[in-house]
Order: sequence, then C-alpha cells, then structure tokens
Amino acid sequence: LDPGETAAIRISLANRGHYPLTDLAGLLTCDDSQVQVLEGSGGHPGLARGASGVLSPDFVVAVDAGFALTDATCRIALSGSHGYETLLSLRLPVGGFHEPVESGSPGWTHAVVRPEFADQWHISSARNRTPGGSHSWKCGDAGGEAYAHGLDAGLLSPFLELDGTGELRFWHWIDAETDPGDPERAFDGGLVEISIDGGPFTPITPVGGYPYRIRAGAGGPLAEGTPVFSGTNDWRPATFDLQGIVGGVVLRWRFGSDGEGAQEGWYIDDVEVLGLNAYSKVALLDSPPARLSLAPCRPNPVAERARIAFALPQAGPVTLQVFDAAGRIVRTLVRESLPAGFHSAQWPGDTDGGAAAASGLYYYRLRTDEGTLSRSLVLMR
Repeated sequence: LDPGETAAIRISLANRGHYPLTDLAGLLTCDDSQVQVLEGSGGHPGLARGASGVLSPDFVVAVDAGFALTDATCRIALSGSHGYETLLSLRLPVGGFHEPVESGSPGWTHAVVRPEFADQWHISSARNRTPGGSHSWKCGDAGGEAYAHGLDAGLLSPFLELDGTGELRFWHWIDAETDPGDPERAFDGGLVEISIDGGPFTPITPVGGYPYRIRAGAGGPLAEGTPVFSGTNDWRPATFDLQGIVGGVVLRWRFGSDGEGAQEGWYIDDVEVLGLNAYSKVALLDSPPARLSLAPCRPNPVAERARIAFALPQAGPVTLQVFDAAGRIVRTLVRESLPAGFHSAQWPGDTDGGAAAASGLYYYRLRTDEGTLSRSLVLMR
C-alpha cells in the first residue's frame, strides 16, 4: 500500500476458546489522521468452537498522498456474545514490500552461492507463520526432513529500491546444528546479505545481533567466526536497520552447512521491506506505466536529501523543478528527454546556484507532453 492509495483489509478470525461466539462485530479506527477509514464496520453471525471465519464486509482505508511514515497503527474493537470484548492492534505497512509466500513468491529466486556446494531453498508447506496461510520458504529437504551436508544456499529477493529510510522485517523458524561444547558456536547456520546497485553481497546485522558464530572445520562454506542464526527456535521476528541505504538492492538469505550433522533447516516467512521508493520494482516490468505519475517524495519532511520518483507512459521531454512557496524556481532537477518507464531524481536541499535552501514549504513540479503534476514537501534544517 502506497501513499495516495485505497485498500481493503480482510480480517480472519479463529475461535480457539471453549464456547461458541455469536453476533461478532468489529469496529476499525486508525491513530493517524492521514489514514481515513472509509468502511469501518464488519461482522460475522457466529463461530463455533474451533471454527474460523471472515468479518464482512471488508474494512476499507485510504492513505493520504502526503503520508510520510512507513506504517500506520489501526485498532479493531471486537465484541460478541457472552460479554466477549477485545482490542486488536493492526500495523498497516505503507510504501513497503510484503511477501507472505502464499502466491508463488513472484520475482524471488534461489541458487548455489559457491559452485562446489548445493542449494535446497524451496517453497514448503511443512511450516507456516502467515495467519490463514500454508507456506513458507525452507532451506532443507522436503517436508520436515533434514537439510543436506555441504549447503551454500542463497534465497534472493526481487529488486527493490530503497529511499534511505529502510527497514527489513521477517519471521523465521530454525533448527540447525550447534556446538554442544560451546553455547555461542554453531557448525551450520544462516545470515542475511545485501547487494547495493549491483555490487557484491555483504552481510547485514539484525537489531540485537546474531546469536551464534560459526565454528569451521568440517568443510562448510562459512568462515570461522561468521555471525549466524542457528540453534533451535520456534517462529520469531528479525529486524534489520537499512537506514542510509539509497538505491537498488537485492537481499539474500544465505544458509551454510558443513559435512557433519544436520537438522530440519531454516524457514522464512512474512518478509517486509519498508522505506521503498514509491515506484520500486519488485519484478522486471515488461511494459511502460499506464499513466503519468508523480510520487510523494521520501522522506518528507526532508532533512538532508529528498528522493522524487515519477513514471512516464511514453518517451519525451521532461522537466522536474523545485519551487519555493512564492513560486520561484529553486532547483531544476531534470530537463532532458527520457524513455518511458520509472525514474527518480534526488534533491539535496540546495539551489541551482549551489547554496543551501532555507527551511520551509516547497513544491516540486513534473512537466511533460502528457501533462503537469505537482506535490509539496517540507525542508527542515
């Protein structure tokens, strides 16, 4: 869901209590004034013990085009028979990427990292974390069987374009071989790597760090001391801070195993990437955009550098300029002929003369043969 868009939210419920519930009613509210609730009431006639169902009709929200955060907090007040009442919290990602691994994961690939090893990544139905779902990515054998010896397996995300405010979140389940003689060491394990603008993959560290370091020596692909996820853990979240990374990236979940011992493997589900360029490509685009578009700049307010994305349905001359509140040109970012497709430009908060622009309200305008579009931004020094 991007700023300026409208979305339906479908809520699935499961009755795990001891009694049936009837006359279920849900009321949706959102904390942020820039998220408007268009349809805020849903209901269900009743759920028997152990039954599940969906509130109807779907809730509907609209996100303001100027929304500058990465998510919005919404709440659902749910009530039913027998005095049942509860308040559910719902985090609504905005301007991000979400992969629940329930529709084939288009744009995702997997391959051996080093050719002398092997790859066992595949979509599995053995374990799932997505509510109402049934699949996740697994590095290991089919079903609940153990992974092979000699793995150096890479699971690669689609191409994503970060705007400098990014964050990676996902859920994972792991059962991998550790060193019984050292609680901080593992023989097998997984880590996350990133490639920026086509560069080499380098490791990134989760918030709180990796819990293990590799003990090499049995022919595995990971170097001595490499920080990894390992051990045996049920589904748990992992968060990676991608702040400051601007440009096109690919993320890689890498799992390595040595020549001795093996457990069930590593499962990945519900991957989210926040802080994307509004026109980040999650798969290769075979056709140009259907219409002329100008995205909200990221971030907004702007402290150092604004990234402005736009889409051209056909090739032609393009002018993208920043104006002050009085309508004076502050900076010309683009004045050239561009091909059809998705483009972006950056404004570091300066003037055409190279001076720093003052804090305040500004406008940026896209002018093409197809039309003219404008949006506002706030510069805060």
